[in-house]
Amino acid sequence: SLNIPNDFSEYRRIATALLGYYAVLPPIRVKPDGMTTQVRLGYRLPPTEEDFFKLYSWPNEYYTSPQVFSRKMSTPVYLVFRKHLETIGYQFEEE
Repeated sequence: SLNIPNDFSEYRRIATALLGYYAVLPPIRVKPDGMTTQVRLGYRLPPTEEDFFKLYSWPNEYYTSPQVFSRKMSTPVYLVFRKHLETIGYQFEEE
């Protein structure tokens, strides 16, 4: 019998890798704003990266849902976050 886990948490990482491989992964849009940086995702990140993003950022607008796609980060933390995501194939575009 196959040992298939019930957890699909790595699906987003695999899907993102395939989109990156075929050069169709949209860039993450960012807008520096002094000591903060607005980050606008067009899609969900893999679980580990998304957890980090939610933990070290806050929503741009509290009345929109889902709040995971548009958030602000402290610029020093954003630079570390960006460097990590770039090493795994994400691209960024400044607005």
